[in-house]
Amino acid sequence: MRFSRIGMFVLILMSLLAVVAVPAYALLGRKLLRGEVRNVADYSSIQEAIDSLPETGGTVFIPAGTYVISVPIKVPAHVSLEGAGFDTVLVLAEGANVNVIENMNPRIWLDEDIRVANLRINGNGVAQDSAVSGIFLYTVPNSRVENVWLHDFPEYTISAGVFLLLCPDSTVRNVVASDNRYTGIFVSWSDNSLILGNYLVSNHRGIYISYSNYTVVRKNKIVDCDEGIRLYGDSSYNRIIQNNIEGSSDEGIVIFHATCENNFLVNNRIINCILPINDLGTNTKMPHNKIHYSH
Repeated sequence: MRFSRIGMFVLILMSLLAVVAVPAYALLGRKLLRGEVRNVADYSSIQEAIDSLPETGGTVFIPAGTYVISVPIKVPAHVSLEGAGFDTVLVLAEGANVNVIENMNPRIWLDEDIRVANLRINGNGVAQDSAVSGIFLYTVPNSRVENVWLHDFPEYTISAGVFLLLCPDSTVRNVVASDNRYTGIFVSWSDNSLILGNYLVSNHRGIYISYSNYTVVRKNKIVDCDEGIRLYGDSSYNRIIQNNIEGSSDEGIVIFHATCENNFLVNNRIINCILPINDLGTNTKMPHNKIHYSH
């Protein structure tokens, strides 16, 4: 096909506009990173790289390598913490007894729109003496945890691979959580959140929804956890859809209190669980769930 001079000019102009239209983003490798970008390799620590960003936020890229964490990494609003994938490893130091990643300003609703993605976190659980989590966000609406591997967090109550507390409208997706002795993903007081496409294996609890409403838990694969999915407290109007739960030694899905009202369980596949569904809630809808036992 031949282009006229005007056509060629328009094509070039459109290309230039496409570049100008996304000035807040930068390419690093094959990833699209938002705002100003800091590479941890250019700083003395991950925290120093974060602190160098402007108040408007940006991205901190953590190259492949192993980083021993003895104090929490604190992330402010509008910041993405982005690793290089499975080879970016954050390991909690022996006896550190702290969360690996936290938001900068907990409790006071100053933080929002935090993203943690594409890295691995090892909780070193046997070497911790208190409750700790891999990612702990507190009063951080509109946040995202994506493509993160979380392993070996301790058995103390409220320890979790990912713990969202008072984080409405947030997303946890494509996370792998394994061998966490309390919970893989814990969502508490966080309405309208999305828990999608995660893989949870050999945790005490796979997904724990506490005092949260209108949350969607969809297309997660949960294998060999004591409990697959738990709804607790006043957790109502949640949708538990198309999850695959296998080999739970207690319940596949448990709705723990009568104050959990009008939850919707549909098209879940529950295989070889001691008690596939334990519904103590009120007015639960449970159509089209498939329960199997193999011999």
